[in-house]
Amino acid sequence: MESSTTTISMQESDSVISHQVGSADPAASDAGDGIACTDAATRDDKVDGQVDGAVTAPRTISPPSTPSAILLQKDAFPDEVVTTPKSTDSEVVDYSVSFSVSSDIVIHVKSDGSKVCFNVSSALMSSASPVWRSELRGDGQKGHSETSKWVINIDGDLKALDTVFSIIHHKFNRVPPSVTLDELYEIARVISKYECTHLVYPWGNQWLKDLSIKAEDADCPSHCHKAVFIAWMFGDVKLFRDMVDVLTVSSKLDCDGQLVNVDGKPLKEMVLPSGLSDAVDKTRSTTIGNILAAVNTPLMQLTKTDKGTTKSFCKLSSQQKECEAMMLGSIIPAMMTAGLFPIPDKFPGSIQTLKEKIDNIKPIPYAGRDWKPHLSHGGCNLGFSESVLKCLKDMPVPLQDNFMEHLSAQADISGIKNGPELEEFLCRHTPSPLKDHSVAASTNPTSPKSGGDEA
Repeated sequence: MESSTTTISMQESDSVISHQVGSADPAASDAGDGIACTDAATRDDKVDGQVDGAVTAPRTISPPSTPSAILLQKDAFPDEVVTTPKSTDSEVVDYSVSFSVSSDIVIHVKSDGSKVCFNVSSALMSSASPVWRSELRGDGQKGHSETSKWVINIDGDLKALDTVFSIIHHKFNRVPPSVTLDELYEIARVISKYECTHLVYPWGNQWLKDLSIKAEDADCPSHCHKAVFIAWMFGDVKLFRDMVDVLTVSSKLDCDGQLVNVDGKPLKEMVLPSGLSDAVDKTRSTTIGNILAAVNTPLMQLTKTDKGTTKSFCKLSSQQKECEAMMLGSIIPAMMTAGLFPIPDKFPGSIQTLKEKIDNIKPIPYAGRDWKPHLSHGGCNLGFSESVLKCLKDMPVPLQDNFMEHLSAQADISGIKNGPELEEFLCRHTPSPLKDHSVAASTNPTSPKSGGDEA
């Protein structure tokens, strides 16, 4: 696509009204190809009835019983200071994008030292986003003359803003059919910030279907927090569950005891649902405690004076005592090298690191004088790896009811099609007609009391 640009200068130096609204990601990524001036197609500022219906769809639903779980972590989008440029005309704009000939707002976006000018329609922006509507149409907002434009300064990701603005102004040919993980993450941040998830309804399923991140990917632990936020905004239950699982298994403690991801980035500084980082921390700590206890169990059994009827770790019936003594004596040096003997109370590394350390601890098989090929002790072990796998299988994933309620609401808004996990949750929380009837009967003073069991 040609990158021809046109600077739109419809402002009057003596009547420019300047605002700066919202907050955005301070680390905005570079804009990709394809940002250029739109064609000469025109649209009236007035939105017809069909568009009104589309852009006024329900927004993010926050369950009244657990509102904190629906919010993002504090300071996810830090507040910006509202300032008025001293000399708007003297500011250099690298290029300008016009979405409508009837645009009456100039949005200046700063990204990596460059400034891009988006010319947009206040009517469409207000209709699409309650945040923009409050800023532009709310009480106390100054009007502007027909010969002037608002000038709004924001920071943000150019490509994500261009995509969202294109949807708002019905420039659907500018909307990408597929996006990368980073691009979709930035789009998710924009629709979260401006509360306009409903805009992505026609593209949500395809974007997530083409998302090239899988739990088994080597680089997934570095990027899973972005996929968690994407799943949170789009309401994808399976993606949320899988990526939270990866985040939990790969998180560790830094030298200050702070929970960080595999790259050392604190979870508290990530854009995550409120309360999720604490849930990950608790799940990680509990799972590591279970793994260490499972590893310690055979050591305690083999060192007891009175073994009684304890479990046998030798797979053969002959020379059991010698085999177990050989296993115990051979694994202790390996455990000391791994920092796991004596069994520590805490482990600062990740669950994945602990699993790898334990998997590398291999006992030396016993071979006595009467050793025979068919009586080999090569298959004897203390069951460390099996115990770790069981602990991982039993590890809970934070899919509490408040999270599921939010994901369900977001899926309705974004059009995401979820699988059996969400259906099972909805079935559990949908009261049966019999139960409703019983409740109604019990609250009706004229109805007789039921003498049977409760429904």
